[in-house]
Amino acid sequence: MEKLTNELLSELNCNTAFTIPIGGGIAVPESVVLTWGIMAVLIFGSYLLTKNLSVEQPGRVQFLLESAYQTAADFFGELLGENGLRYIPYLLSVLVYIAAANLIGILGMKPPTKDLGVTAGLAILSIYKTVVAVHASVWKCPWSICSNGTFKTGSSYFSAGSLQCIF
Repeated sequence: MEKLTNELLSELNCNTAFTIPIGGGIAVPESVVLTWGIMAVLIFGSYLLTKNLSVEQPGRVQFLLESAYQTAADFFGELLGENGLRYIPYLLSVLVYIAAANLIGILGMKPPTKDLGVTAGLAILSIYKTVVAVHASVWKCPWSICSNGTFKTGSSYFSAGSLQCIF
């Protein structure tokens, strides 16, 4: 049983890809390097897919991209409602990143999503985006600060100190 435990822990271990020689050295995990690589491939792929888009004469690629976006809008629109449609670009970005990060394991590399830091980072971004969007829609404009140190939110006022724990 101990051998199995050690083997599983060694598989879940995230190794250091390289160290930046600043101060005592900043260790850069291989999950970060793989994420940079995935981002570069996705950005280059996005550029290739979108460089010839046209309003007058849409091609096959444009039709495929628009169909995929509309399918996602229909799917997420049913789940999130009409107000949730503004989350579709974020949700699709996370979906494509997670799919690419998990499929990289086929190439023999460790997927970056196995690192708890990557998983926690995606969770924190999603929670932050949700909290900010929910509070922005409820409070309409949470950033308009009155001269007395409170946030003006339509007919209500909130003290700046009470919002610090949220943002």
